[in-house]
Amino acid sequence: MEAETGRKIGIAPETKSPSFFESIGLDTSAMLVEQLVALGFTDRERVFVQSFETANLIRLNDEIMPGAGVDFQIVQLGNSYTVEALTEIARYADIVGPSKDAILLRRAVTPVDGDGDGVALIARQLTGEVRPLVENAHSLGLKVIPYTVRAEEPFLVLGVDGTPLSAQDEMRLLIELGVDGFFTDQPDLGLEAVADHRPATAPRATTSCRARTASTSSMAARGTTSSSAVPATTC
Repeated sequence: MEAETGRKIGIAPETKSPSFFESIGLDTSAMLVEQLVALGFTDRERVFVQSFETANLIRLNDEIMPGAGVDFQIVQLGNSYTVEALTEIARYADIVGPSKDAILLRRAVTPVDGDGDGVALIARQLTGEVRPLVENAHSLGLKVIPYTVRAEEPFLVLGVDGTPLSAQDEMRLLIELGVDGFFTDQPDLGLEAVADHRPATAPRATTSCRARTASTSSMAARGTTSSSAVPATTC
């Protein structure tokens, strides 16, 4: 992609079920770091290692990355939102990656036809309640990159007033809440939403995170995008 576009590309690999693989003798977290080091792909600003599990991320922060001489950004996936829970995450991670549904709360409703094709596929509606996840995370120096905004009708949501929202509508709601990026399957829509929101004279923001206390598809928000992540500030 870099050769085709002339742009530097970041990656957000997720270690899937690391505890299972460790039980059969495969340390996938160490293997990932070893491979990236072997490839010379070690720029902190371009690597975001994700996991829903916790123990492997702590090991990455405390042992594996220091031992390899690298310091990739760590993304703790999951829906923790209290100050207490996020304080513990901030010890080893740079970013939290919650479901967007854990920020903008929603409820199940009788399905609605959103595109006029006679098939009712939108089955959730925003309640109007917003959890303080973004505010709490930012107060602790954590960035917030929720997942995954999709444009297909079954993944859309109704607004509080019952009006169908587009994927870009939901992206804009997240941007207005201050998320630092978001994952989307339609990065072109994500970049448009970010561009629409950013003032023409605004400086490009960076994605560097506050340093951790030693012993966080793509991103689009105040700028990334794959499930592509689109930064709410473009990288």
